[in-house]
Amino acid sequence: MALHHRLVQLICLSPREWYDLLRAVIELAIANRRLAKAAPTQQMLKPYLTSSEPADDPKLLNRVARAIPRAAVVVPWRADCLRQALAAASWLSRFDIET
Repeated sequence: MALHHRLVQLICLSPREWYDLLRAVIELAIANRRLAKAAPTQQMLKPYLTSSEPADDPKLLNRVARAIPRAAVVVPWRADCLRQALAAASWLSRFDIET
């Protein structure tokens, strides 16, 4: 029953949500690969540990916040909170939004 419910939810996604889901999967894969290469160190995480002003694109933040956890439950690799955070930070950095 749960699988059927998930399939129905996937079918009902808008084109924008499909794009976001695919983008989230890609960002999670990149984060997973980076973490697999070496243990997380402060040097690796330093670009993501900066403080910044609130982002000026709340719609994008909302899309990322919805897509990353959705994708994390369906990818076949480990997608814990650190990988999700790195994926979200990487995605947002492409729009010059610091996290």
